[in-house]
Amino acid sequence: MSEARQPPMAKEIARNFARIHSLNIPICKLSNFMDFIDDWFFKLSTNPKTPEFFAIPEWYHSHSPKQLTLSKIKEEIEFIRSKFQILNKNVVFCHNDLLGGNILLDHDNPNPSKMPTNFKPKLMFIDFEFATYNPRGFDLADHFAKYAYDYSVKSPPYTDLKKLASEKEMFSFMHAYVEEFYPNFSNEEKIKEANELLKVCFLTTNLY
Repeated sequence: MSEARQPPMAKEIARNFARIHSLNIPICKLSNFMDFIDDWFFKLSTNPKTPEFFAIPEWYHSHSPKQLTLSKIKEEIEFIRSKFQILNKNVVFCHNDLLGGNILLDHDNPNPSKMPTNFKPKLMFIDFEFATYNPRGFDLADHFAKYAYDYSVKSPPYTDLKKLASEKEMFSFMHAYVEEFYPNFSNEEKIKEANELLKVCFLTTNLY
């Protein structure tokens, strides 16, 4: 994902997200994210083999509890539900799996690390097997979460949290997205909308 986060690349990826999110695809347009979570928790809580405590792998201990209980998991689910009205505000057609390998870059483009600041690279998204309608915040947050994927890491969870996007990177991305999605907005409105998207992504990135 290091190439995808280069400023010219990131901005064009943001614009492509906006174009895809603007599509009207003739499939079910309801997001069933919470239904999946509720169904998963019901199966977990009613399974007689479910343990009283869930040990969290050691590699997560620096930023998570060492164990969880069903009641704590339920609390977390209800917290997500309480925020879901905000997340569910803009349900759009989403890719749902935009990692670096799902972005094709035209051969005529220069190396991403050498692209001029205002350069607009030619690229396209591929592999839409997970595409469906979802809150757009989930699609964008999933992409940012994948910044931390590092296949050179030899142990689970195969991520480097230091590689997550900075607030500055995310705002620049959101501003490019908003400019494409809302071309008639004033500059003040674009900045406000970009900041709102930033809040949603901070919340939802942690779900992945």
